[in-house]
Amino acid sequence: MYTVASLGNGLPALFLTFTAVMHRPSLYDGSTICLQGSDRTFLKEREIAIVGGTGRFRLARGYAILSTITFKASTGAAIIKFNLTMTLPPHP
Repeated sequence: MYTVASLGNGLPALFLTFTAVMHRPSLYDGSTICLQGSDRTFLKEREIAIVGGTGRFRLARGYAILSTITFKASTGAAIIKFNLTMTLPPHP
């Protein structure tokens, strides 16, 4: 979910809250990863926080680098690449 935000310098920014849900049959099926932060869309690459998760990603911490692959201004549609780096506690 995006919420309109401002950096106070006239440049656009969006506040991103994103939850990725794993649906493929695997060790991670049903687990989630939660991200949130300021998405400064005018930058080629930007960083947001990994703030947690569920299942195999419980207590996940780290960051995600977002890169816009394509953006269509007339519709607002975009393809965004997420590169995640995180640490996880040992899972029983």
